[in-house]
Amino acid sequence: MEARANLIRERNLRRLLVYLYRKEHALKVDMARDTGLSVVTVNALVRKLVEEKWLLEGEQVQPKLGRPATAYTFNYNHEFFALFAVKDRNGKLVVDAKIVNLKGEAEFQETVDFSGITLDNLCKIVYSVLQKNPEISKIAVSIPGKISEGQVTSSWHSKLDDWPVMKALQELSGLPVVVQNDAHVMTLGYSLLQRISIRKTTIVGVFFPLQSMPGITILIDGKLMEGNHSLAGEGKYLPFLMDSGVPQTKGKQLADLAQIVEIYNAVLAPTSFILAAEKEDEQAVREFLASRPHLDLQPNTPTIYIDHDFQKSVWQGLFWLAAQYDEKLYFFE
Repeated sequence: MEARANLIRERNLRRLLVYLYRKEHALKVDMARDTGLSVVTVNALVRKLVEEKWLLEGEQVQPKLGRPATAYTFNYNHEFFALFAVKDRNGKLVVDAKIVNLKGEAEFQETVDFSGITLDNLCKIVYSVLQKNPEISKIAVSIPGKISEGQVTSSWHSKLDDWPVMKALQELSGLPVVVQNDAHVMTLGYSLLQRISIRKTTIVGVFFPLQSMPGITILIDGKLMEGNHSLAGEGKYLPFLMDSGVPQTKGKQLADLAQIVEIYNAVLAPTSFILAAEKEDEQAVREFLASRPHLDLQPNTPTIYIDHDFQKSVWQGLFWLAAQYDEKLYFFE
């Protein structure tokens, strides 16, 4: 009986937190009416949430009917996440860093040169950012490479291979750390921003900057298909790319991208592709794909999405991954 009561209490708390996260401000009478919870239950849950500082008590307001009531506000500053995106900029690595609250609002942001590509230097960058806010509760990092159990298995020009990034940052900070491939993070983030369902679908994401090898994501029914050592989809090991090498021209890049789409469309028959490309390149990408005879002959016709803002999608994906680390953060589901 006690276990069942706890389960119901957690379910009710979950419902109220989701409502408050989305609503931001509410009276108890609003909470009861909109969630379907009883006034008695709402009173008990609000008391708990105020004690834990999830909710902030505001001023008394006069509703249309009844006595003055206390207005409550969701505390988006209850926790902060430190987000780090290691990325290529004009052939060199930089680290974009952000500190965000539970609403995703940035209170700090900077870009740091990472031409000294060592794990120790990455730790120094992270440590410097952590000093900006003692309330940081989680760290999320995107890496231009494949990640297996927090360790890099294949990376940008092989410069980060075998780095135990998650372990190093956990030891540095004492905080929960999630580390993920940048193409994976982009695919998740774009899907969230565009409200593309990741359930009961197959999505292939491709990040293929010029003069670099592609990052490829396979997302099936909301789960990443990682493979052995998380090498599933590692584009640089596709035979035709191993033979031809990194594309040096836009024409070659388009041809390689089209071949990737054809291969993954034949093997996985995905519901959709998410392709990272600049806005001015979208027409060229779509026209080139439309000109390929193999795609017309393949029975699967996926939806093609073009992500014009790779970094925005990465931030959203990192934010979501940091929140998913903690089961208490119900409102991010």
